[in-house]
Amino acid sequence: MKTQPKRITANDLPITLTDLKVINQSNILMYIAKFVFYIAIIFLVVGIGTLLFGPSSLRVGISGPTFTEFVLLNPGPITSIGAGLTFIGNLLDAQSMKCLEKYVEENYVLYNNHGNPAKEAVIGLDCEDGNKLVLSYLPIDNTEEEKIAAQRTS
Repeated sequence: MKTQPKRITANDLPITLTDLKVINQSNILMYIAKFVFYIAIIFLVVGIGTLLFGPSSLRVGISGPTFTEFVLLNPGPITSIGAGLTFIGNLLDAQSMKCLEKYVEENYVLYNNHGNPAKEAVIGLDCEDGNKLVLSYLPIDNTEEEKIAAQRTS
């Protein structure tokens, strides 16, 4: 059974949430993303370094290439793997934040002082110390939109 979202106002914020399962899941995804980024950096450095500073020609023995020769023969695919891993790491990092956002959207609703859902602000997220999630009040800057609307009406 799904619970109703908790109604909070600007006066209730900031709220610090600790020891939530979703924070641990987010941290695991973030650590996996960092690991994938580090592997991607290694692939990119080796691939780009080989492209820039590798030999212009290479002789391979009849028994096939050694590991070093394989790297020297394939700098383009190695660089492409590094770029692909960077993309995957970026997706995992974004997913780690999305699971926190989803949790907040499902469990908290920001209301203004009149008891209506707030349109002038949103709930901001900040992770602290790896196991704390801080919800804060973030006002929305509508000044540009208001200027455009005022120009249209005049």
